[in-house]
Amino acid sequence: MWGMAAHTPDLVLIVSELATNAVNAAPGAQIDLRLWAEEEGVVGIEVEDPSSDLPAPRAADPEEIGGRGLEIVDLLAEEWGTRQMPMGGKVVWVRYRAVRDG
Repeated sequence: MWGMAAHTPDLVLIVSELATNAVNAAPGAQIDLRLWAEEEGVVGIEVEDPSSDLPAPRAADPEEIGGRGLEIVDLLAEEWGTRQMPMGGKVVWVRYRAVRDG
């Protein structure tokens, strides 16, 4: 997709962090993942789970093993946010912009 191979590690990391947060927020529940191309060099990502608790970045203790997921997403994404779903649950969305390879 548009010479995006160099950005695969960033995209995989974003998806991994969002999916991990969703699984932790709603253990055992269905988690939906959506990815799409918005325009050349831009990828949209959404992760939906049934928990209505909205995630927020936090300053993780340097000794902590986890707790940095949204900080990582914030560093890699052009923008990101959350929205409540009308029938319950939430979506965490990301807009990732890449400079074209080559």
